[in-house]
Amino acid sequence: MTTRRAWREWIAGTFAALALACGNDGDNGPVGNTGSIQIAVEPASLSVEQGGSSSVAVSLTRAGGFTGTVTLGITGLPPGVTAVITPAQLSGVTATATVEVTAALVVPTGAYTATITATAQGVAQATATYQLNVTAAPDYALAVAPTSLTVAAGASGGATIAIARTNFTGGVTLALVNPPAGITGAFTPSPSTSASAALDVSVAAGVTPGTYALAIRGSATGITDRTASLDLTVTPNGGSSIAWEFCDALDVPVFFAYQDGENAWQPVTGSTSDGTTSFTFSIATGRGGVVAVWRYASSVVADALVVGRADQLRRLTTGATALRPGRHVRAARG
Repeated sequence: MTTRRAWREWIAGTFAALALACGNDGDNGPVGNTGSIQIAVEPASLSVEQGGSSSVAVSLTRAGGFTGTVTLGITGLPPGVTAVITPAQLSGVTATATVEVTAALVVPTGAYTATITATAQGVAQATATYQLNVTAAPDYALAVAPTSLTVAAGASGGATIAIARTNFTGGVTLALVNPPAGITGAFTPSPSTSASAALDVSVAAGVTPGTYALAIRGSATGITDRTASLDLTVTPNGGSSIAWEFCDALDVPVFFAYQDGENAWQPVTGSTSDGTTSFTFSIATGRGGVVAVWRYASSVVADALVVGRADQLRRLTTGATALRPGRHVRAARG
């Protein structure tokens, strides 16, 4: 009996001791480190142009013996901004990922806070943030001053091309778009990396006076071509001034035109003073021609007009010839 009683007392004491030992820290759960994760983002601030892309790097740190798979996600991006995480899950010895951020052209400029989240089974979630700065897309605009230019045939004139730049410092190549024959433009410098360029417009002596709408095109790498307009008025160059006179009212043609060099024929309206009708025009190229049309009701005298130089005119009479009523032309070249 004594032995059995002693045995029971020893067992009870042992369990009591164990109970006291387990209750000392007030924790009835398992004892040990369950592991943890942390992530970091580099750089902490990222700038992306509208329509462009850039990236940040995410690094993972494991602790407490944790070796499980970690899944990465991102929140806080504005509409129009997308992010691709590669790889989206980190397992084994992989401890880094790349986040490629792309901003659409329509995304408003400004600063946004993006949050990267790392989650894994059995450990607390980890987060890291970075600032996303969306900046204006590279661009430029062209403007011409003055917007209209007057140049005499055979001369030249100048204008300034202003280049308004937005987040862009590259070269802009300028050119006239399909100018009329005889009109050329030279730009200095070309290409231009500054805020302006000088335009020198040259007009050949044979260009017909009139107004021409010129288009100026700017080209730059990665940016859609830009254009600007310049109205060019070409005036006579003050060359040989010719007055073709008719002293007899019955001999005045119903139509009169001249040609300066190889340019288009230009009609001229006559002016009458003291019984003399004059058709006045200028020859800038040193060579030209005239054409005249008469209407006769009966027999006429056909004349041929021959021009040697602009200041020499001879009239040759071929004699009286009976012609049917109608329209008759006499012309001269010199």
